[in-house]
Amino acid sequence: MSDSQMTEDEILHAKPRGTYAVLLVYIAVFTLSWLFFYLLFLSRGPIN
Repeated sequence: MSDSQMTEDEILHAKPRGTYAVLLVYIAVFTLSWLFFYLLFLSRGPIN
């Protein structure tokens, strides 16, 4: 077994960095798309 392999306990107690990265990307995409559609449709008021 090489030094680069993690034991089961190390894996279980490690921080879920991949999950955090996916969540941050999801939040960024959601926020940017919400702002885009808000500025596109809602910022002009209900009646044009």
